[in-house]
Amino acid sequence: MLRDILSGNASTDYVIQVLLLIPIILLSISVHECAHGYAAYKMGDHTAHDLGRLTLNPLKHLDPVGFLLLLFFRFGYAKPVPVNTRYMKNAKWGFVAVSLAGPLSNILMAFVFALLSNISLVIATYIDFSTPVMMLVTFFSLGVSLNVGYAVFNLIPIPPLDGSRLLTACLPRKLALWSFRYERYFQLGLLFLLYLGAFTGILSVCVSAVSHFIYSTVGLIPFELLCKM
Repeated sequence: MLRDILSGNASTDYVIQVLLLIPIILLSISVHECAHGYAAYKMGDHTAHDLGRLTLNPLKHLDPVGFLLLLFFRFGYAKPVPVNTRYMKNAKWGFVAVSLAGPLSNILMAFVFALLSNISLVIATYIDFSTPVMMLVTFFSLGVSLNVGYAVFNLIPIPPLDGSRLLTACLPRKLALWSFRYERYFQLGLLFLLYLGAFTGILSVCVSAVSHFIYSTVGLIPFELLCKM
């Protein structure tokens, strides 16, 4: 994909899709990391707040490599928000709650994007599916898929992803400390497995299932009737 763009062989639709993804990614990673920091702040840890990470400014959260992975492969990462569990009343489960706040924020964003997508589709029926409105539909649909994919990816129970924090909280202390000590090696192994496509199948199934649930839930809202009121 990236090679096609650089060589000039990419289709116009694909280039447009990539351009539409850029603001979605910047917003999604900002909300994700800000959610981590805000959850930690509410539990007594002001580390992220003091470092200026409780913001939606994407420059505060952007990791260049993680951004490119998200842009071209839909699975990537941002700059992690620092968390100090010593300031929390319950360090172990507080850390779990902070970790899960990120993926949860992306699921909520996916619901918002799905809502806006359906509203745009209804509007499109009244103005003969004009190009600008259909571009909005595409934009919001990409917002759903990107946020669901980002949430599902982060819930993989492999360090340093958010899903691993729930797993380590359930492990004996020695095993949990061992996983933290070798987190960097787990990360390298995870990237290698992703490169080999080891998780492609299960991630695709999970993303499709969650996206279907979101669209089905939002689809229960009678948008057309509301527009006629």
